[in-house]
Amino acid sequence: HGFDIKSKKGEIFKFDAGPSLWAGMSQPSTNPLRQVMDAVGAEVEWKNYDGWGVHFPEGYFKFNVGPSDDPDGFESVLKKFGGP
Repeated sequence: HGFDIKSKKGEIFKFDAGPSLWAGMSQPSTNPLRQVMDAVGAEVEWKNYDGWGVHFPEGYFKFNVGPSDDPDGFESVLKKFGGP
């Protein structure tokens, strides 16, 4: 998921907000959107979440977001349900 912003000069800047799931937004990180917000001094109230739910035809599952070594984290779920 992402969005476009048009500058006053008419330039289009594209932002990908997807990294927020892995890199986070509530503290300085490698997330590109967070880096832009830090650069311009933007401050917001953050709402943190600890998981992400996905609906597939085969069913629903929820996994925790966070460190990749977390046994219920994203990488573990991919290994379990990702297929060959």
